Amino acid sequence: MIAVNGEVDLISAPYLLSLVNRNQAIGTVRLRSAAIIDFYRFCENAGINFPRMMASLTNFQIGQLEALSAFLMANRVTGELVAEQTYRAKMVTAKAFIYFWWDTYQSRASNNPKALAHAKDKRQIMEQSFRLLEKTPWNSTQNTKIGLQPELRALFWEIINPYSTLNPFEYEATRWRNYVIFLTLGLGGNRRGESVLLRLQDVQVMGREKYFEIIKDPLRAPRRTGHKINPSVKTRGRKVALTNEIAEIFQHYIVDERPKFRGHLSSDFLFLSTKSGKPLSLRSVNHMTSKITDRHPVFKGVLSPHRLRNTFHDLLHDAIDIQHAEEDMSPLMRESVKKSIQEYAGGWAPGSDMPDHYPAGSIERKVWQMTLRAQNLSLRNLDDA
Repeated sequence: MIAVNGEVDLISAPYLLSLVNRNQAIGTVRLRSAAIIDFYRFCENAGINFPRMMASLTNFQIGQLEALSAFLMANRVTGELVAEQTYRAKMVTAKAFIYFWWDTYQSRASNNPKALAHAKDKRQIMEQSFRLLEKTPWNSTQNTKIGLQPELRALFWEIINPYSTLNPFEYEATRWRNYVIFLTLGLGGNRRGESVLLRLQDVQVMGREKYFEIIKDPLRAPRRTGHKINPSVKTRGRKVALTNEIAEIFQHYIVDERPKFRGHLSSDFLFLSTKSGKPLSLRSVNHMTSKITDRHPVFKGVLSPHRLRNTFHDLLHDAIDIQHAEEDMSPLMRESVKKSIQEYAGGWAPGSDMPDHYPAGSIERKVWQMTLRAQNLSLRNLDDA
């Protein structure tokens, strides 16, 4: 349910309960709730009294729906274009929510044939407007994947150090657990689901090769119970190499800190919940980044588990460039090798366009910085003249 000033929002509650009654997963209901909150924000910004519109059977005009579309396309904090699937999900929820209340009030006009016919005509106009918006091509050219900027990257690693006074987490064991999770995201390129699915046997911190392994094979995939949203490995399985130093951090967590968690003997998952001792949930990983943002507002709108995955690919892109600059290799061969490395590191299929897509954000940022530098240089030359 959505709460407003500590009380259940009675406008959204019937719609959300109808989803529960139709056996929709709780995770889906939660996503719908978040989309409705964004719809409320749009109505507030646009001066739209949604309950009054529905009670009077006043339909949304095409201009209002276009404004809603533009509002939902952008990240509320950063202004960046959101992912297409995120936008589509929010628009589908807004449409379903509008229709839910429209149909509710329209049914009350059933004893007035003239009013009912008029309401149906207006609903049809609204449906046509939504169909036009759904046919609008998605402009994905702006949807670049952007990691943390170098200065924020350095601050982030300082904050999550278990011994740092900037660390917002209270307990020592929790600090170490979160530190290791963030290492898998920011220096291993994991998705959050891949990190919470890691088990003790997936980590090798002794011997010549040190790594953790992401398991894609469904026959070897770990079983988890007690969570409403089950994580999954969306990309290919792979081994992620660890330096000796990072392997020691993993080892310290496994040997000295993990046993402090309740349930550590009954579970082989690497990361456990502080409260229940069950395998860590997907939402918990988001809560970790949110807690850092609450303590350090400089990260607002630019820190999330997936941003850390983007950060890894920025670092990998730069590391490959540095390595290849030292080798005698043709540009075409260099790009081919680079793409192969990034495909494996990201868990993508050969030929995927994701290796080009992920570092695009950092490339755009560098172009931006170089453009400003060129402009400043030009202005200085004008002053000298």
